Amino acid sequence: MACPVATHDDLPTVLSTMDKGVHSLTDYVGTMLGDATATLTEISENPARFALTTLFPSTIHRPYKDATWMLRQLFWALKHAVGMTTKQVLALPRPLTRADAMEELGLRLRSKLWRLEQALIGFGEGVRKICDAGIKMAKADREVERKADGSKYMLDMYKKDPWYVQAVRACPASLELYHNAVMEVQKAMTELEELTAQCKSV
Repeated sequence: MACPVATHDDLPTVLSTMDKGVHSLTDYVGTMLGDATATLTEISENPARFALTTLFPSTIHRPYKDATWMLRQLFWALKHAVGMTTKQVLALPRPLTRADAMEELGLRLRSKLWRLEQALIGFGEGVRKICDAGIKMAKADREVERKADGSKYMLDMYKKDPWYVQAVRACPASLELYHNAVMEVQKAMTELEELTAQCKSV
């Protein structure tokens, strides 16, 4: 989980280490997404098995916090190193000098990191939605079983009640929203990696 970018280096130094830092971040986030998706798919399909008591299980929350920390280390390294604003860079004469090109790249990288952080926030919301749906589904199953009191006929009847049907539908619906959030994270990571590759040429 090490983030190899110091927070108070000059811009050339930060950019020279950014490739390694971003690679560490995206590798870590990619692993987190894979592990979380496997767990959340199981929760969505069989919520009672997990006996959830939280909207953000620790097995997902710990790597999520670590990934956010890694991202912010990179972001703040650029925040301290970049000396210009976007408005100032846009006003510069073209072609840019090497120093100005570094400023522009630093600003663009910072923007891509911010976008990835927003996508990760969306991922976290997706996790909470699935877990919330899973908790409600498990509770609904317990409730209909209690009401049916061992009668298969009554159990089938209770499972047709609108409140139960709504609980059943919430699980796949929340899983779809989660998958959309994952795709946003993956897209943001791809854009960040593509831009980071330019650090080698400035």
